[in-house]
Amino acid sequence: MAMIQDVLSGRTEYKCSRLRGAKIAATVCQYCAVGCSQLAFLKEGELVDIEGDPRSPVNEGRQCPKGATIYALNDNPYRVTQPLYRAPGASTWQEVSLEWMVGAVAKRVWESREKGFSEKAANGVVANAVTNFGFVGGSANDNEECYLFRKLMTGGLGVLPVENTARYCHSTTVAALSPTFGFGACTNPPRDLVNSDCIIIMGSNMAEAHPVAFYWPMQARKKGAITCHIDPRFTRTSAACDHHVHIRPATDVAFINAVIRYILEHDLWFHEYVLHYTNAATLINPGFSFNQETGLFNGWDEAKNAYADETDSWEYQYEINPDGSYGQPKTDPTMQNPHCVLQLLKKQVEKYTPEAAAQICGCRPTDVIKVAELMARNSGREKTTAFCYATGFTQHASGAQIIRSIAILQLLLGNIGRPGGGVLALRGHSNVQGATDIPTLFNALPNYIPMPKAVPENASLDEYLANGHGFDAARDKRRGMWQLETSRGAWASLPKYMVSLLRAWYG
Repeated sequence: MAMIQDVLSGRTEYKCSRLRGAKIAATVCQYCAVGCSQLAFLKEGELVDIEGDPRSPVNEGRQCPKGATIYALNDNPYRVTQPLYRAPGASTWQEVSLEWMVGAVAKRVWESREKGFSEKAANGVVANAVTNFGFVGGSANDNEECYLFRKLMTGGLGVLPVENTARYCHSTTVAALSPTFGFGACTNPPRDLVNSDCIIIMGSNMAEAHPVAFYWPMQARKKGAITCHIDPRFTRTSAACDHHVHIRPATDVAFINAVIRYILEHDLWFHEYVLHYTNAATLINPGFSFNQETGLFNGWDEAKNAYADETDSWEYQYEINPDGSYGQPKTDPTMQNPHCVLQLLKKQVEKYTPEAAAQICGCRPTDVIKVAELMARNSGREKTTAFCYATGFTQHASGAQIIRSIAILQLLLGNIGRPGGGVLALRGHSNVQGATDIPTLFNALPNYIPMPKAVPENASLDEYLANGHGFDAARDKRRGMWQLETSRGAWASLPKYMVSLLRAWYG
């Protein structure tokens, strides 16, 4: 067979793509956490274009408006390329060298540190801490940058007030999902939504905020999935979904609890899944109680503004070993015991009837029933429902309670750990999870190692390794169900993690 060589005419060469002959490098969009892959095109070392990567399973070449304009961040006549300094009292900025700026910042940081450095805390425990200035990082910083920020600020300078924007948009997710599922992150990738039979979007305007991820719910809808948007506003997401339920702002918990109550009352929950894969059958100490009028659990201390004095009644009931130590938690496979988790859950949500929720949320009772029936009919052995949310949940003062409620709802329906199910936390920054795992956060060190406290129980390394995770002013975690946290999984290796971190920081 003869070889055919492509011969281009002058006209064709003139009209060909400006990307012909360019070198291609793969990268990831720096904006939200969908993680769209991109291709960077370079000619003679200069960036000439950025496009979506069609090979990526995440975005298949698609880009949202922000991702499509990334090239303009590099090739922009208005971009500031020199450090700018405005002297005290001056009205104009002046260009300075990077070397001068680094030196000036370092000098002022050190001067502030010297003024605010405290060798000991008020109780006499050695602290070596700086609290008169802080550091705020971003959730778009990569893991390596976050590690260096924390190593410099806390490990090197002793600065304790270290934060990043994940505290605003992610901390409530960690507080809710971590104790529920064992990790505080999204359970499924957005692409898995194409496997869903029903998709509930609440606390998110997904079509506008995460348009590339929203492609997958729309693909699922083409396959027959039901989509429902629950939101105070009618947005583009609402217009694209099959159903829109209007509720008042900040009434999410009441609506979700009403859905949970309806599912429990009408026996729509996945019995086998709940029995074998949740703690619903586990028995709780008979002293545990919940006040329907105040919304508080037993043990609330008004003066301390915390659940400070109940170290026993929140525990499981345990089998007692021959040596007197705790054995396995007691369970009731019938889940009829009034002290089992399922019955306590029923009691907690019993007042949230569809009518009561409608009065609180400003919707109709039939809206509650509709959502509950949609989720129940599309969950179980053969079907799964997914629940998507974003900062419409996380930025509430009650964000942890809202997210914990939907996690419980999804467990009742058997929608966790299965294709097309899950709880999807839609993130607004590209490395929210990484900035939390290797944190620029005041209360945790890399890998969620608890920050040592200026208390006698943490005064030395040996004492910290013995009590670091167990010591908590609000609850004794050294016995019962709380002690289990320190003896299972990653927490059992806390001493190794801490020593490894100290060697990495100090050699």
